[in-house]
Amino acid sequence: MDAEGSCDTQFQSIMSQAASSYADAGIDSSAMPDWNAKYEANKQSVRASAISAIAKAIKS
Repeated sequence: MDAEGSCDTQFQSIMSQAASSYADAGIDSSAMPDWNAKYEANKQSVRASAISAIAKAIKS
């Protein structure tokens, strides 16, 4: 949980920097790729893999 929170904080910082860079360049932030959705999807995938690994270890 701590690692996930740290990653979330770092990701949000990167997103903020990207939005600022877009604004500085005069580009509408709506033109940014949907990195939030990709980040959340990958996080869910890793979480599911971890739960699966834990379940297998418990059954052994």
